[in-house]
Amino acid sequence: MKNIYAILLFTCLIFTLNACKKDSGSPILGKWQETKIRIYTKDASGVILNDTTYAGATFTSLDYVQFLSNGTCVNSSDYEYYPSGEGFPKTPEHYISGGTLNYSFIEPRQYILSAGGNLVNPGGFVTTDTARLIDAHNLTIHFTNYGHSTTGQSVVYDSYYTR
Repeated sequence: MKNIYAILLFTCLIFTLNACKKDSGSPILGKWQETKIRIYTKDASGVILNDTTYAGATFTSLDYVQFLSNGTCVNSSDYEYYPSGEGFPKTPEHYISGGTLNYSFIEPRQYILSAGGNLVNPGGFVTTDTARLIDAHNLTIHFTNYGHSTTGQSVVYDSYYTR
């Protein structure tokens, strides 16, 4: 009978210790280094135009996104990347930029990114951003800019990150 009580006590102790285990936080938290970006334009019917991919040595330590525990993420870029095609620069232009966005969980492994506050973009651009965890070490951010085009064109950026 003592053995049964000892086993029950041990089992309760194991469950109690597991319940006290600290949460390591959201799996998206931390700094992610950009490794590739695909940029393309789409016409109003969804046909892909001007498809361009940059990868490898194109990226530096300043090309990253960092998700913080306060619900914001900091993005940084060492260059401005463009789709191929008429009216766009032929190579990335050195242009250090960055900004802060808010992020929120929308479904398992997916987050929506948004600008904070009630900012009105004077340029009239409409954008959508989503971040998706592929696994513990790979992340993609999908960004669509609907811009000023009267033809219904949009520019899509698919960025790939690792940590």
